[in-house]
Amino acid sequence: MHDSFVSYVKKSFKLIFEKPILFIPPLFSFLINGLVIMFAMYLVNKGHISFASRGIMLLVIIVVALLELFIASGSYNMFKEVVKVGQTSMDDFWLGIKKYAGRIFLGSLLIGVVVFMAIFILTFFIAKIIPLNFIIAGVLAISGIILWIFISLWTTVLVYENCNLSKAFKTSFSFVKRHFGLILIINLLRGLLTEIKGPNKNGGRNSLSSNNQMGKSLILESYLPINESLGAMGFITLVILAITTFFTLYFSLMLFIVYHDRRKGIFTDGLPEN
Repeated sequence: MHDSFVSYVKKSFKLIFEKPILFIPPLFSFLINGLVIMFAMYLVNKGHISFASRGIMLLVIIVVALLELFIASGSYNMFKEVVKVGQTSMDDFWLGIKKYAGRIFLGSLLIGVVVFMAIFILTFFIAKIIPLNFIIAGVLAISGIILWIFISLWTTVLVYENCNLSKAFKTSFSFVKRHFGLILIINLLRGLLTEIKGPNKNGGRNSLSSNNQMGKSLILESYLPINESLGAMGFITLVILAITTFFTLYFSLMLFIVYHDRRKGIFTDGLPEN
């Protein structure tokens, strides 16, 4: 008998606080993103962003994306060890970067290319059928979201099974097919709680944004008020960042717990060695 969703919620919270070492990689992520956001806010509040400043910010964002890739790779290996053997260390973090960063980068790149090509082709196709463009766009958007849910465990599978990309995507699809409702709920909650935006430039509130990947994206524009106090907005921004960083950790770990608990049913020819 598998655990229920409520049991996974409790187990994830318990495991996080029983193993405080799991907070170390997210702390790296929080500090890196916090510094970048504060730097961007400083530039915008100066009232002028030069071409050189934009170039520097672009370079910084690329570097941060790579650092986030390494942090995620190491964190996933720590999650794997803590759900399988009950213990982990920073050695698992560094080993995870070495073993999985390349495959996770290639998988993310593959998804990005497929999404870009699909949007490009479908946009051209929809433009040819103007009377039906809204209906077609809606159907395609829903189909895309469903497809993403089916492959949403690919990084979890890749690290847990130490497998190639093809097997990671196929196993994710098979697993979600068996447990679609549970994974849907987890992904919906993860999207809501890890994509909270701060106050916008007009003093209102931005809506919750949707995510692509791997977890949390760096959305700077919602944190850059020109006429607001840098100190006050900086504090609000860092609080929001801390909340989203925690829930990114929480739901990523929960997916490993769920997969660990329910993986046996998807391997008809015996469990793979990993």
